[in-house]
Amino acid sequence: MFCPQCGSKQPDDAQFCAQCGAPLSAVNDAGEAAEAAPTGGAKSAGAAAETAAAPTPAESPEPEAAPASPAAPAGEPAATSPAPAEKPKRKSHRTAIIAGAVAAALVCGGGIGGFVWWQGEQERIAEEARVEAEQKAAYEAAHQTYPITLEIQCDGLDTSTGTKIPLHVTGTDFEGNAVDELFFTDQNATGVELMRGDYTFDIPASPIAADGTIYDVSASGAAGLGGRVDDDGSFLTQNALWLDPIDAADVTDDEIEAAYDMAVQGGCENADELRDAAYARRDEALAKDALGAYEAASYSFTIPEQWIGRVEVTIDGDDVTITPSGQPDHVLCELEVIQGELHSAGDIADATQAVCDLGDGRTVTARVRNYCYIIPQALDSNSTNPDDFYTLDEAEELVGLETLGAYTYDDALSGWESNPGVGITGASDALFDYLKQSVTAK
Repeated sequence: MFCPQCGSKQPDDAQFCAQCGAPLSAVNDAGEAAEAAPTGGAKSAGAAAETAAAPTPAESPEPEAAPASPAAPAGEPAATSPAPAEKPKRKSHRTAIIAGAVAAALVCGGGIGGFVWWQGEQERIAEEARVEAEQKAAYEAAHQTYPITLEIQCDGLDTSTGTKIPLHVTGTDFEGNAVDELFFTDQNATGVELMRGDYTFDIPASPIAADGTIYDVSASGAAGLGGRVDDDGSFLTQNALWLDPIDAADVTDDEIEAAYDMAVQGGCENADELRDAAYARRDEALAKDALGAYEAASYSFTIPEQWIGRVEVTIDGDDVTITPSGQPDHVLCELEVIQGELHSAGDIADATQAVCDLGDGRTVTARVRNYCYIIPQALDSNSTNPDDFYTLDEAEELVGLETLGAYTYDDALSGWESNPGVGITGASDALFDYLKQSVTAK
């Protein structure tokens, strides 16, 4: 038998189609009914089949009227015979086989077509994924960030115990997009990575060292450094950033608070402790200033009592400059460290003496200006050099500070008159003697 669903040939006793799974019970029932039909009677099995295949009444043409049969003899009943029926055409088995084959071909063709479509769809999806991956890789390669090699000079700062250095970066990347980022880093700009582009680097607030040191970020060296990340990822710059420590006594509350706020923003866990250290260092320095005590990098010193409140002391590492208050261009004394011993003592206007041996092959020297000679000599020569011009108040203050109050300006003029070209001898001796006692190695 053949499956009514797909037309494939199936065993006669099959319950379901092995090709498409359709039930075959109806086909079996029809076959059994055909086998059970009687062979005799008004219709044979063939006639029954033909009758089943005959057109329905609606489809059959109207039968023509049968001719009248001859009259039966009188006294005899009329003979009756069934009207002849039109014999239907018989469907051939070949037609059924062809129909089944066509149905099977359609099913098989649909399966093959579906597989071809599915295979093409998978190839399309894979191609889209490949293109997307290539585009992503190209984008990431173009937008790669590169570590920069920037030096930040900040003496005395250890970012493992103090705060990180805030580094503000502005500029444009290679696509022209504006860049404005804040990093927290160390002296080597560790962790700072940028895409290709042109940038400017600034330090917006001071870091805080473990001992409370605050650094000067208002100086030109802490801002405006330019740099470029080139196409090959190399970083190009012509300079470095640097931060100089601020003299402890000169640190303001605003500078400490700005450093603290930046430390908190950078995630410093001990920011409160470092802020307290900065305040303590500043307050201690102010207390020492009141006593005339100061700290250089390798030594400490005090100033004479006569100078307290009347001079400005500037410290840069081991270099110290002392000037009268309000007279920044008139240096009283300079302290510096030299390698080895002092071999030159200067001259009568600018005497230099060794005041402290640091014990490591270095020596602290003091250079003192002899205003008891400089000012009278300028007057006597009618100097036209603006640097030799002094007001009376300036002249009196300079002579009094240099001699620790031992001489006045009038004394200096009298000494010049009595000893022309020399003036008072040994006018700076008292100051040198004091410095030799006050300067001590750390």
